[in-house]
Amino acid sequence: MNTEPVIEISGAGLAGLVAAIRIQHAGGHACIYEKRKDVGGRFHGDFQGLEN
Repeated sequence: MNTEPVIEISGAGLAGLVAAIRIQHAGGHACIYEKRKDVGGRFHGDFQGLEN
């Protein structure tokens, strides 16, 4: 039986995804809830970067 709490995150935008990754790296467990079928929020389908 797993007694560690699961941290629930509302939204799979950039902040939610980063929070889940940091929780996992710290040894915790995260569950992300997203109302849309795609993740990434405003960054979905948009290339974010700097040109050389």
